[in-house]
Amino acid sequence: MSESSGPTWSSYETIRSESEYNTRNKLAEEIQAVVDRSTERGLNNHFISGLELARGIVLGLTHTPTKSPGLDSDTLF
Repeated sequence: MSESSGPTWSSYETIRSESEYNTRNKLAEEIQAVVDRSTERGLNNHFISGLELARGIVLGLTHTPTKSPGLDSDTLF
């Protein structure tokens, strides 16, 4: 019998990392789209700040700004 035509254990980590990277970027793009629409509609700045924080978490950013560029006050987080 021949081996199955799936990923090998040696390529598993590469495939897993690429999949995680693609998922994080897709989520960040979707969150950014909501941020943009919310800003255009004039929604609550604290809501937008929360979305920006979520985007930063999804991207794995280590530095969280204390002030959002779209806010005139410190963020809630």
